[in-house]
Amino acid sequence: MKQTLYWRNRATQIADFSNCCFGSLRPTDIDLFFEYKNRGYLIGDIKFQGVDLKKGQRLLMERLVQDAAALGKVAYAIVIENDVLDTDQDIDVGSCSVCRYYDYRRLEWIPAGHITVRDFIKRFIWLCNNTTVNWSKE
Repeated sequence: MKQTLYWRNRATQIADFSNCCFGSLRPTDIDLFFEYKNRGYLIGDIKFQGVDLKKGQRLLMERLVQDAAALGKVAYAIVIENDVLDTDQDIDVGSCSVCRYYDYRRLEWIPAGHITVRDFIKRFIWLCNNTTVNWSKE
């Protein structure tokens, strides 16, 4: 597998955002974000098995999908389940399971069944290539 993690030593460095908080306004992080040919967005976050998105993170992901859908684009938010206990062990994200996704057509969270992140990305790319984008909404 090709190595795509740049500056591995920086990946373990903690970014302290405490000086970026203003009351309840706080930054969040997203672990995965694809923009594909100006046709769609795929947003994802990795959570340890059994851990859910925090409310602000969920709302951010839903609103990004809704905004993209309003522009006529394909868009999904996915929650990725990680079961690697050893924090010194790398996580093969492509092999992780998507446990649920927020659908741009239905605007609701849907259980994903048994699909890996890699397979979900392939479906996303296929949809982007085979769905007519409504450019008049831009």
